[in-house]
Amino acid sequence: MTTLRWFLANRKKDDEVDVNRWRRQLHAALDAKYAPAGFTVEIVTGKEDWDNRFEKYIEEGRNQWTAWAHSVATDRIMTGQYRYTGIILPLAVSADAPTTDNCRLPRATAEMFHAAMTERPVGDGSPTGSECYVYGAEFGDGDITMHKVTQYRQALPRHGRKQPNYFCWGFLDFEEG
Repeated sequence: MTTLRWFLANRKKDDEVDVNRWRRQLHAALDAKYAPAGFTVEIVTGKEDWDNRFEKYIEEGRNQWTAWAHSVATDRIMTGQYRYTGIILPLAVSADAPTTDNCRLPRATAEMFHAAMTERPVGDGSPTGSECYVYGAEFGDGDITMHKVTQYRQALPRHGRKQPNYFCWGFLDFEEG
């Protein structure tokens, strides 16, 4: 059985209880979709990936945030498959969280989505192809509404700065409903 690994791009400040609930809800929804085709599903949180792989970038002396964020979207495992089938961003989970109407992304998250949408070739659309599935997910009481990301837009520098604000580095646009 092939495992489809999904990256849950939760915020560092999200409560662990919420993150675990989102993981369970995503697992149930994605398992229902892909298990009949013979796939197993794994959800990896941002914190788990960070804890397991971030030290590698410190040891290599690279810009840790940028390298890690880029690797989430583009790293491959030994089989040649991408590490993650797709990236899922929790939406509207708090008053200051991104929404489908106002999806501002901090720098590392923006760089993940930018790399996923521009550097991974579009495959045949199958879960085992190279296409990256990027979604925003709204979590209700047991229900999830998935919104396919259609576009990443880089934020523009403001107020005489040379680069955008780290807390508003980019924006995502979504398909309707």
